[in-house]
Formats: sequence, structure tokens, C-alpha cells
Amino acid sequence: MGPELLFTGLLTLGLACLLRGWNKERSFLWLPLSCACIALAGLTNGIFGIILPLFGSLAFLAWKGTFARLNRADSLVGFAVLLSLPLAWLGAAMLLGSHDAQLRALCAQLITPLLPPYWPPKDPVWLYAATLPIALVPWILVPLCVSWSSALARPLARLASTRKENSGSAWIWIHLAAGLLLLSAMSAKFCLNMMPLMPLLAIVLGKAIVNLPPANSRAFFLVLAGLFGLAALTLGLAGLTQFWPQIQDVVPLPYPKAFAAIKGLPVLAGICLLAALALWKLVDRRFPGACLLLCAIAITALCLSALRLTSPGMQDIFLGKAAVTEQKQHNDEVPASGQEKPAQNP
Repeated sequence: MGPELLFTGLLTLGLACLLRGWNKERSFLWLPLSCACIALAGLTNGIFGIILPLFGSLAFLAWKGTFARLNRADSLVGFAVLLSLPLAWLGAAMLLGSHDAQLRALCAQLITPLLPPYWPPKDPVWLYAATLPIALVPWILVPLCVSWSSALARPLARLASTRKENSGSAWIWIHLAAGLLLLSAMSAKFCLNMMPLMPLLAIVLGKAIVNLPPANSRAFFLVLAGLFGLAALTLGLAGLTQFWPQIQDVVPLPYPKAFAAIKGLPVLAGICLLAALALWKLVDRRFPGACLLLCAIAITALCLSALRLTSPGMQDIFLGKAAVTEQKQHNDEVPASGQEKPAQNP
């Protein structure tokens, strides 16, 4: 699915295991496992996957008042695993390949974001903070439906509970803040860089959704049903390529030519329409857990269908055409007589 999703999965698994390890008196399973996932995340997509858990762990242990937890044997074992995996990868690469090339590749993967011309940052520092709400649409509407009177009741007691039994909330908020600060300090800012923050935000928003009052839950998921219906109408109209010339004679609406090359838009419109009807009539919107599960299923089906139907490269892979195309190109390059083609001037 791509290095960004692999990086996000490894980092999320590493953060989950790391939280379990820090919450125990001693853990020779969770801490080494978390450090292994974090090291693999760093090798997958850069040093951000290593810096974020380290900064977050220091802030989390300081908040809990258990900074001495770093001095125990399991912490040293985890730190050794964190160092040994990149060094093992580098040693294997140097033994099996070009030493200089592999060393440059590892340096480029790990420390290039901290060196010129990537440092100091050139893009606006506030860019991620401004685009994150857009990336969370329509879930950014959740704060409008939360019962803030009950959410903000006894704030000091709730804050104190995050140092002990409710430490998972502190862990998530610390890493969200640290991740946003670290990403804002980067020079090149891309939307895909925010993906490691999405699982943490999904937990926060999901917890807020399942705790919505019945009336607020009905209103929120009614809005989502309307948005699914609007998406179904938009995708359905975009898929009617043969009717657009007649429509434009009556109503001068612009039609992007790129839509004509995309296949499967009516299927995506059908999925959105089914989701809208299900949220409107099938489930009881007073129960946010059931509605959230339905939205998760609908969005998963929508994403997989979009990947399957609208991406030519992935379509060839799913249909097994990639190997056939490669073989045809190879046959065209080699003459039928079996003799190689004469070398061409570069």
C-alpha cells in the first residue's frame, strides 16, 4: 500500500506497545517489541518515526513522575534493540552491496531531513495546523456535537487521573502535540506526513463520538448521511460522461476532462448512496457506536473500491496484467531470430 501506510502502521504498533511497557514495573516483552517496531518505522520512512516516540516517552514519564523508569534493565534492552536493528541493516547492506551507496542511502533515510537544504524550515510553520482540520472533514464536526458541560466537568480531577489509571489519554495527547510540533519544524511539508497522527486522532474522535448524547448523536449522523448523499450525487453525475454534452447545452456546467478517464464512479456513487440510506433509515442514530461501525465499513468499502476501480496501476496488479505487459515489452525488445538488438548510442 506504500511506505507511508507501512510507516504509520509500524509506528502506531510501536506506540501502543511502548505505552504498555512504560505502565508496567518491568517488561522485557513490550519495550523490546516496541523499540523493534520503532526502529523498523525509522528505516521505512525516516527519523521522524524514532524522534517522536523518544520525545513523547520523555514527556510522558516526566508527567507521571516516573522518570527513573529509564534506568531499569528492560529500558536498556529496548534501547539496545532500537540501535541494533539499523546497525544490523547497515552491516548486511555493506556485506551484500556497495558500501558507499548503502551508507549514503541510510544517511539520506535517517538524517537528511535535519540537514540543509531541508533545514531550517522554508514552508510556513503553521501549515500543518491549518490543513489538519481540512484533512479531518467531516469528523471535524464532532466538537460541535459534544456535550461540553459534562466533558469539562471536574477538569482538575480528570487531568490528575491521566497520571495514573487514565494514562492512555495523556499518552495520546502528548504524542499528538509532539508530532504536530515536529512536523511543523520540518522543511518540506506534505499531507502524507500527517498520516502517523491520524490513528491517534481517530482514537480521540472515536471516544468523543461514542460518548455523544442521544440527541446530538442523531443530529451528527444525520449530517453524515446528508454528506454521503451529496457525495453519491456528485460521483453519479461525474460518471455520466455521455450525458454531459447535452447537459452543458442547457446548463453551462464545467466538466473536468479527467473524470472521463476514471472508471467505476457509478460504483462509488452506489456505495455512498447505500451508506446514506443506512444512516438515515437502517440504524438508530441515537446509538453512536452502531453508526460509527457502519461508517467505518462504508468508508473501508469506498476506499478499497476506489483503489480497485480508479487506479490503473493497482487495477493491473489486481487483474494480473502487470506481468503480461512486462512480458510483451520484453518480447518486443528481443527480435524473433533470437539475436540481440545492436547497441544504440546513448
